[in-house]
Amino acid sequence: MMKILKTGFLLLTILVFSGFSQVVLAQSTKIRGRIIDSETKQPLPFVNIAFKGTTIGTTTDFDGNYFLETRTPTDSLFVSFVGYKERVYKIQKGIFQTLNIELHSETVALNEIKVVPGENPAHILLRKIIARKKKNNPARLESYQYETYTKMEMDLNNIGDDFKNKKIMRQFQFVFDYVDTSVVTGKSYLPVFITESLSDYYYRKSPKLEREVIKASQMSGVEDNASLAQFTGQLHQNINIYDNFIDLFNKGFVSPIADGGLSYYKYYLTDSAYRDGNWSYHMSFKPKRKLDPCFVGDFWVADTTFAIDNMKMRITKDVNLNWVTDLVSTNEFQKVNDSTWFLKKQDLFVDFMLTNRDSTNQMGFFGRKSISYRDVKSILQLKKKL
Repeated sequence: MMKILKTGFLLLTILVFSGFSQVVLAQSTKIRGRIIDSETKQPLPFVNIAFKGTTIGTTTDFDGNYFLETRTPTDSLFVSFVGYKERVYKIQKGIFQTLNIELHSETVALNEIKVVPGENPAHILLRKIIARKKKNNPARLESYQYETYTKMEMDLNNIGDDFKNKKIMRQFQFVFDYVDTSVVTGKSYLPVFITESLSDYYYRKSPKLEREVIKASQMSGVEDNASLAQFTGQLHQNINIYDNFIDLFNKGFVSPIADGGLSYYKYYLTDSAYRDGNWSYHMSFKPKRKLDPCFVGDFWVADTTFAIDNMKMRITKDVNLNWVTDLVSTNEFQKVNDSTWFLKKQDLFVDFMLTNRDSTNQMGFFGRKSISYRDVKSILQLKKKL
C-alpha cells in the first residue's frame, strides 16, 4: 500500500501514453443533496425523490441525504412527502449538481385518530421475509445459466490543485478535462482503468460445474500497474443478501434480512406501491448500535412471495474496515418465473484510501463493479422445456 504513495502521482502521466484520454465517457445526470423542513431546518428522512417521467428514484436517508444518477434524458426532479407540498425542480442534463431542498408543510384537516399499542408492522413483514428466505434465495437453484455484462472501473479521486500543479503534470493539463464528480461521495475523480466483458455463464451445483464463455471484452486505461491491480482484485466480493452474514474485506457484516436481524437493526415501513407487476413494500433500516458491523439503507419487497425486489445498503461511518472509507452495494432482482427470483443487476462502489491515516483530503481510488444479468434460465425452466 505504501508503494502507491510513491507512484500514485505518476498514474495520470501513464494515462496519456496508454491512450485512455481518447475514451469518450458517457454523460450522466448526477444529483445529490439534503432535504430539510423549511421551518425547523431539521432533516427529513424517507422523502421520495424521482426523475420526472421515469421509474428511477430513491428516498432520503435518516439524515435527509440523497443521491441519484441516470443516463436517461430528463430535466426535472419530482419530490414528495406525506404532510408536505409536492415540488418539481428543474435540473440540468448530463452534469453533476447539488440540490439542497427545503420542503414546506401542508395543512391538512384530519378526523379524530385513535392510536392503540401494537407490534411494529415492519417487524411483521420482516418475519415473513425471513420465513421465505430459503425459497427466494437464488443459491438454492441446482442449475442455471445466463448472459452477463460486467464492467469494472478504477478512478483516482480527491484530485486537488496541489497535484494538478506538480511540475511533472504541467504539460498534461488536458487530462483534467475528464475529471468528474461522484454522486455518492461528492469527491472529484478521474477514470484510470475500465474493463468490460460480455459472457455466457453456466452453473451446476452437483456435481460442481462452473463455466464462463467470454463473447467479447475490452480494456481502456492503465492495464499493467501492480498497485492498481491490488485494488481491482478486491472488487471481487461475493454479496448474497440472503446469507445471514456477508463477508466484505475479511469482515463479517450482518445482512439486513438476517434471521437475527431484529437484534441488530431498527426497521421502518415507509411506503407501498405497485412495481413491475407486484404490490411491494418499502422498508428502511439502520443499526441499533453504532459499532456493530451493519449497513444502513432500504429495500423493496414483493407482497405474497416476500422476495426482495431491490436493496441498497451502505456501510456505516463508525465501522472500521481496513483501507475502505465507504462502500455501497445495490442489488436489483428480476422475477424469472412464479417461484424464482434472480439477480438482474448488482453494483458495488468502494472508496479506497491510500493510507491508514485520516484521508479526508488525501487522494485515493474509487472501485466500481457493475454486473447485469439477462436471459436467465433455471433448472426449473429447462425441465419444463424438455
